Amino acid sequence: MKLIHIPTFAAAVICCSALGQELKPGDVIWEFETGDMVQSSPAIGSDATIYVGSYDNKLYAINPDGSKKWAFETGSYVLSSPAIGSDGTIYVGSEDNNLYAINPDGTKKWAFDTGDDVNSSPAIGRDGTIYFGSLDGNLYAIKSSSIGPADSPWPMFGQNAQRTGRAPSPVPDKIQINAFSKSASPFSLTFETKSDSTYKIEASHDLKKWGEIGEVQGTGSSVKFIERRKAMFPQQYYRVKLVE
Repeated sequence: MKLIHIPTFAAAVICCSALGQELKPGDVIWEFETGDMVQSSPAIGSDATIYVGSYDNKLYAINPDGSKKWAFETGSYVLSSPAIGSDGTIYVGSEDNNLYAINPDGTKKWAFDTGDDVNSSPAIGRDGTIYFGSLDGNLYAIKSSSIGPADSPWPMFGQNAQRTGRAPSPVPDKIQINAFSKSASPFSLTFETKSDSTYKIEASHDLKKWGEIGEVQGTGSSVKFIERRKAMFPQQYYRVKLVE
């Protein structure tokens, strides 16, 4: 089941179903009430904890079932959308002029004071650098203990540092290849396929340069590809790529 967590201008975070069997798409699963408006966009940790800020000056950690995990209080509104590092640290700005680093248990790790409100949503680079802006007119880059963002579907605003809004695609199934040959040529490869899918077969003699040598259509069962080219090298490598 896919879930959508929606911030609202009311004092609540609403969790809706995007796809489910028992629920209709768009059905509300739960609501979590804060003390004031919610303009921050939620981020999701690797353990499925949901983090979101509120006008009541707090950053909330919400369990997947909608129950409160903890609340971290800042000195002013939290309009900033949090970002989660690979070590579980949560980074979020506040209108009290600080960017906060918060431990997964809700305790303060550190705070960085700027000259004005921090409403910007931080982005985490691959090396762990935290980038964010402040109303003091500066863009800040701060070194952190996190090596890149958390391994979760939505660790920060916009999903990633590029703000593409695209979650990573599921890892495709591995393709098991069986090879058979009585001589260098011809050489046959067999592998399981999915119906209505296209597979490209590529070859290389050095694992650096690859060239396409054929294409097969998936049938939903095992298919065979025969390499009939004359052997040109003492060793040859093959790989199969799922195109669609």
